[in-house]
Amino acid sequence: MESSAVIEPLQTKVAPVKEKETLRPKTTINLGNIFKPTPAEEAKAEVKQVDNLDKVYSAEDLDRVWKQYADGKKSQVAEYHLLNRRFETRGHELIILLANPIEEPLLQSIRTELVTYLREKLSNSSINVIGQLQLPENRQRVAYTNKEKFDALVAKNPLIGELRDRFSLDSEF
Repeated sequence: MESSAVIEPLQTKVAPVKEKETLRPKTTINLGNIFKPTPAEEAKAEVKQVDNLDKVYSAEDLDRVWKQYADGKKSQVAEYHLLNRRFETRGHELIILLANPIEEPLLQSIRTELVTYLREKLSNSSINVIGQLQLPENRQRVAYTNKEKFDALVAKNPLIGELRDRFSLDSEF
């Protein structure tokens, strides 16, 4: 039994799919550009921001806003005492005079919040706060050992050194 039947591929007719007809145009639009402001609108907005952030403020306004911020920090004693210190102004820079190097990290921890607060309340974007270490003018070295104490006495009164030499005294006791 030989069959010589050839299998023919199955041919089916596929009806073309009809596209839905819509009233929308068949182009692609970049929606990001639709909501972007025009360059003229951007320039106007930028000018308004600069005008709002660069107002002139008086020393009284600065003192009032500074005191308001310091009063808000009463619960943090170290920060409160640091903010109640005397500060100098050079243009838009506010310089807090620090008594010792330990206060520098304390100022750095509140500096960002303080600058933001001052800029918002005084409507000026160029305000900046800087800490400057101020060493006491009449800082003297403290004598700890007996030799240092004796040398300090000799510096005040040279006759004491002469007495030590004349009587062959031992100053290191």
